[in-house]
Amino acid sequence: MSGSSVPQPASRLDAYGRKRLVQVLSTLIIAVAVIFISAGRLNFLWGWVYLVIGVVSLILGGIYVFNKNPQAINERGRPAEGQKGWDKWIMAAYLPLSIGVYVVSGLDARFGWSTVPLWLHIIGAMISLAGSALTYTAMAHNKFLSMYVQVAQERGHRVATEGPYRYVRHPMYLSLVLTWPALALLLGSYWTLIPGSFASLIIVIRTSLEDHTLQAELPGYADYARQVRYRLLPGVW
Repeated sequence: MSGSSVPQPASRLDAYGRKRLVQVLSTLIIAVAVIFISAGRLNFLWGWVYLVIGVVSLILGGIYVFNKNPQAINERGRPAEGQKGWDKWIMAAYLPLSIGVYVVSGLDARFGWSTVPLWLHIIGAMISLAGSALTYTAMAHNKFLSMYVQVAQERGHRVATEGPYRYVRHPMYLSLVLTWPALALLLGSYWTLIPGSFASLIIVIRTSLEDHTLQAELPGYADYARQVRYRLLPGVW
């Protein structure tokens, strides 16, 4: 979510931030478990590659954000406050699709539905790494990068304009739009492109709805939108 809140910048993790770290680590563990359970075996190389990428990204990205902007971690661990009703429906549709990426990729590995060349695996891994880097860079420059679509002016919510926000208004969403299809290639499953692409489509829809909300409710965002024209992809949209 585009915006930042800095009445008094946090210099350490609070209870919400610690909860968020547990959530992220648990999500990674569950995702890897789903892959291997669906594959029916542990000797699935690309499942281990995904795990290594996830752990390295979490450690390096977490250290970077913790040193630069720990308040973003705290914010992402906060419960929803005034979350838009439509956003609940968006996330209800998004969750099974994201889980489906791991289930289908594991099943594909078990039954051999796809044969993906090595160079596509590598491209998928590179895009996944780039997506993680963009995610953590967005967090480092946005003190109000909430998990939910909400505007909290009472907590000092204001527009983020630094880092990747100088080029696109929703850099974290861009990372997700790129990462879901990339995971299909990394994990070696053309069939996984189906849930991955739909998950990306839902993120695009959420981007449009959230951007409209911010322009209507967050002071200064409409001016920012006139300066940074593109929501997700420079030169396109």
